[in-house]
Order: sequence, then C-alpha cells, then structure tokens
Amino acid sequence: MLTNKQKILCIVSSVILIIIITTIILIYLNNRKENYQKTTINSNNIDVFNKDKIGHTDTIKNDVKKIIYTFWTGTNPMNANRMVGIKTLKEKTGINICVITTENLNDYILKDYPLHPSYKYLSRVHKADYLRCYFMHHYGGGYADIKRQTGSWEKYFDIINDNPKIWKIGLGGANPPSLAFGIAYPEEYNQKQKDRLTKYHDKMVGVGFMICKPRTPYTSEWYSLLHQRLDTYSSELEKHPAVFSREAFDRPPSKTCDDETDPELKKLPCPTEKTKYPISWNRILGQIVYPLQVKYIKHIKQGLPMPDWNNYD
Repeated sequence: MLTNKQKILCIVSSVILIIIITTIILIYLNNRKENYQKTTINSNNIDVFNKDKIGHTDTIKNDVKKIIYTFWTGTNPMNANRMVGIKTLKEKTGINICVITTENLNDYILKDYPLHPSYKYLSRVHKADYLRCYFMHHYGGGYADIKRQTGSWEKYFDIINDNPKIWKIGLGGANPPSLAFGIAYPEEYNQKQKDRLTKYHDKMVGVGFMICKPRTPYTSEWYSLLHQRLDTYSSELEKHPAVFSREAFDRPPSKTCDDETDPELKKLPCPTEKTKYPISWNRILGQIVYPLQVKYIKHIKQGLPMPDWNNYD
C-alpha cells in the first residue's frame, strides 16, 4: 500500500507529465499555424529551377469545397456583360458561386490572418489579385474571372478531391499554350531565366481560372511571397495609392483612363503623366505564380474548360 508521500509523488509526477504533453501539443499546433508565413525564398528573385524535395508533404488530403469564388472590388455596380458572366458561371460550371464584394469581404477575413496593411492602397485589379491568393490558401475551392463559361467544372472538383497529389487544377493544355494564357515573366529575370520558364508553358495553368486545395505548400508559399512583395512596396504605396481601377506602374496614363468603368472615377481628370503607384500589372500575381508552378509542377493539372473570351470588358 502506498504511503502518503508516495501518493503525493505520483500525483505531482502525473501533473508534470500532463503539463509536458500539453506544452508539446501547443507548440506543434502553433508551428503548424505559423509555418506558412515562413519562407527562405526572396520574393524578388524566385529561384524555381532548384526544386526542393517536398517529402512528407507530397500528398495533401485537404478536402476542396465545391464553390467558385469571384471578386468585385469596386463600389460601382457590375455592367451587363459581367452580370451575364456571373449567370453563366453558375449555369455552365454546375457549381455554387460566391461573389465577394466590398460589402461582404470582412465576413471572410479570418481573425488571425488579416489583410495585408497595404491592401487598402492597391488598385481594384490588384486587390482582386491579392484576394485570389488569400481565398485559395485559406479556403480553397475554385476561382474564376468574371467571363462567360462554356462547360462543367464538377468533374474537376471530384478529380482534385480524389487525388491527394493534385493541389491545383487550371486552364491550360491549348496548342499553342498561349491560346490559354501568356506567361508573366518576373521583372528581375534575364533572357536565360525567361527561356527556362517558357519550357514549362505547356505544363502550367493560367491565373484566371483554377481550383486549389487549401493550405498546401504551394498556396502557403504563394501567400508568403505575396506578403513579402507587398512589404517591399508598403512605403511607396502609402505615399502613392492607386486612384483608378486598373492603374499599374507599367500602363500608359491614357489607357488607365480609357479602361475606367466606374462612373465616379471617370469624372476625374485623365492623368497625363506616368503614375507613381509602384506596382506593375502582373507584379503581385503572375510574376509570383508562374515561377512557383515550376517548383510544384507535379502537383499542377490542366483541364478546366476554355471560357468564352468574347464580349468581355
């Protein structure tokens, strides 16, 4: 029979063991939560040709909800063509559509993962680029530009859910590949790097239509690189926020004005000088995503139906 001293020692040992186990579990969960934010890759020089071994993360079983997100980041109503695009998204794809607007966006922003502080300074096009990454990483599911659709997406959701090695399905496989999408080459790339990236064109998918598993190494790195890149622009963005919907550093002032569809913004004087808004058209989407696809190319699958490229503005 145990003495009182032995009983106390047993109780103390049990308590200590419980504390140790609880601490280990909390450390594991916290590291898992924060891991996607950590990357050793410089967002301004993505070296995709030195591919890392993915190891135990090679298969991802995260279920993909059958939903397609699309974004309207303006405060003006959609025009008729875009309304038709939303209608055909539902009718043709056979998937529920969730339109994220300025009115419901906050309902989807996770408490522990707020929007980047510079989000509010982005042009409306670049806000949509940012949200594409945010939703594909945190929520997963489908994304589509607001264009008229021509076929069902249902089987592609089934494919990505049934195959743990497929992390992303998108538009591609055209002959030539440029019929589906063009590559946005990083501004830092020399011709040799561009040529090497081009070799993967026929295996890549575009940025306008996709289905993604959430929280994969691919989306984690995409999200981290996007935030790193916005960090580098944060001070200039604060000084020179976008004014027009489709404003970009590399676009002519006349085109920025001509492409404007918001009636309130069209009342503003058309700029005559190059914008000081620091972000170029493809800088925070294509220039990140295309190089990154090479690193994870075995987890990328082509297949979504080609949209109707006509009657779109």
